[in-house]
Amino acid sequence: MLNLNKFYQDNNFKFDKKMAYGVYHMYLVSILPTGNYIHVTINFNKQITREQGANISLKMRELKNSNRALQNAITTNIFQELIIYNSASINEELIPILDKVIDILNGSGVVTCDICPLCGLNLPTDAPFARIKNSAIQAHENCINQLINSTNAMNNSLEKQSKKHLGKSIIFIVLSMLLASSLITLIIFFSKYLLFSIMTGFISYFIARIAMMRFRIPYGKVQIIINLSFSLIAIILSVFAGSIFYGANYLDITYSNMFLNYFSNLLSDNFFVGRNVIFSFLLSVAFLFVFNLNDLRKLITKNLVYRL
Repeated sequence: MLNLNKFYQDNNFKFDKKMAYGVYHMYLVSILPTGNYIHVTINFNKQITREQGANISLKMRELKNSNRALQNAITTNIFQELIIYNSASINEELIPILDKVIDILNGSGVVTCDICPLCGLNLPTDAPFARIKNSAIQAHENCINQLINSTNAMNNSLEKQSKKHLGKSIIFIVLSMLLASSLITLIIFFSKYLLFSIMTGFISYFIARIAMMRFRIPYGKVQIIINLSFSLIAIILSVFAGSIFYGANYLDITYSNMFLNYFSNLLSDNFFVGRNVIFSFLLSVAFLFVFNLNDLRKLITKNLVYRL
């Protein structure tokens, strides 16, 4: 389990929720445990060139091949991300990997944290920090304020645009719900009930998402809520229709009998049919929400950029 308390204390790292951040060897480093992995982000205070990026990527591949704990190393023009497996020996592996990466960055001429990443001017050591998604940056106070204001303005503009297209969004979402529930119900009629019913909500949500992207309809929080709501309706429709086919075949009764005596049939045969229907519904809902965690985070996240 990750325990770098001494490292954090020695380098004056701070915390924002689970994310630790601070300056290490003149680079701003953010460390965030997520499940079985540790995400380490090293921010560049100036965009690197294509040649620098190619050189760093090559060295990172060599480092990855020589360190099994390093699962991936993603180099962009503004940061270096490391994905490290959170093994039993993570406390002994993380810092040596981090030191080797910083040696690579120094050798490639990457600008260190004495330069403001937003304006390019000299940056004092007591400059404030801000969080952008899963990493921290350090910049002048005015630069951070401008970044936060511009980000908030952009988000507000997106939400206004999404509300203007609310009617079109609902049409696409309802059509996606009907298409997904009808398609899955039809497949269930010819195949296994539990195998396909769990995909209904996800397919409904995905079709609407792709359709709105294709027709360039802004996808704001309102669209997320409506799409999730109608995807749940699609699940209910397909589970209900699918359970009629499934229950009738299992209990060896007619479809009309299953429909007219739906709840009593669910309770028959020691509630075997009912248990499978409930299990299918819960699994469908879980499948829908697990595969759309990023959109769910947008609903509960007020600001992607904020002052630390």
